[in-house]
Amino acid sequence: MKTLLTLLVILLFASSSLAAELEKAGVFHEMITYSGAPHAFTVFGSDRYRQDADEKSWKRFGDFLQETLR
Repeated sequence: MKTLLTLLVILLFASSSLAAELEKAGVFHEMITYSGAPHAFTVFGSDRYRQDADEKSWKRFGDFLQETLR
């Protein structure tokens, strides 16, 4: 449990650091997490695959491309 907590703290720090750098550079961005979905949650056949998060993330990505590439 201590190892998992340490990993979560590192990931949160990395995410917040990235967000701060993007803000400082004036880069529009969104950071979205999916509860219960670990890294690589879109890999079919793996024990990390999460169908709900996979479908939501691909929908968001498609929407992003539609808006961005108009």
